[in-house]
Amino acid sequence: MLQAASENGNILEARSLFGKMPQTTLVSWTSLIFANAQAGMIIGAEELFQNMPQRNEVSWNAMVSSYSMLGDPDRAVDFLKTMPHISTIAWTSIITANAASGNLGKAKAVFDSMPEHNLVVWNTLIAAYCRAGNLRESTKTLGRMPAWSTLTWNAVVAACGHHGYTAVAVGLYHSMELEGMKPDATTYAGILTARSHAGQLESARSHFVGMVADHGILPSLQHYCCMVDILGRLGRLEDAQDLIDSMPYLPDHAVCVSLLAARRSHGEIGSINAPKCNVSEDKSAPYMLLSTAMLQLTFS
Repeated sequence: MLQAASENGNILEARSLFGKMPQTTLVSWTSLIFANAQAGMIIGAEELFQNMPQRNEVSWNAMVSSYSMLGDPDRAVDFLKTMPHISTIAWTSIITANAASGNLGKAKAVFDSMPEHNLVVWNTLIAAYCRAGNLRESTKTLGRMPAWSTLTWNAVVAACGHHGYTAVAVGLYHSMELEGMKPDATTYAGILTARSHAGQLESARSHFVGMVADHGILPSLQHYCCMVDILGRLGRLEDAQDLIDSMPYLPDHAVCVSLLAARRSHGEIGSINAPKCNVSEDKSAPYMLLSTAMLQLTFS
């Protein structure tokens, strides 16, 4: 129950359950540390850590990950220096935190200071460069890696696709196949995104069909969203709507935003009819686009 309350971010319930426990364990202490961190109460988390009767690698990782998660990589490094044994989780947390705060130099410095690098750490550094759009360093790091995994390829393919480097993404995709690596659903999401940015409908359609026929990968909502996006970019709005109506998923906010943005950009304001979407209250983009379009229609 304590772990469930901690994972759900219910800090008051977690504290209450912890206080009622006849005997606390390392697991209960660590769960409460995570609960405090998730609630943004890092001082409370550190006080719990300092008061623990004993600690293990998981509790140390909890503190390093907590400071990293809350955007304080320097404090995370302070904890790292005092750890009896520095785990891969701790190292990768700090690399990710520095990258997320925009300090790729520090992320690379942490990577370089590690005594050894396994595949997880290499992938973490590549993912950091990819998220920052630094494809030069991403591909350079890819070339230095002693071994690659599907996750490695996917990170770079997705980054290239997201930033519009379609030719590079396609080249990496083919290189991946030549290396004997089997593409997965994430690979195809990246390559479909790349094709969408370039407006390459036929190539995208070929990938969409091939992922099922050649690899037995069922298209996810994300894959359908990529196809809706490319149809919308090319002004094929009826085809985009037909695909939404026929796909085996309720469209989410990404699909709705894509279709509404396409209608707006192609001057189809008068025919706007917001699709039935599975959109949470905090995803306001579809409603903003629709209201903006209707205002344009009203004053045109």
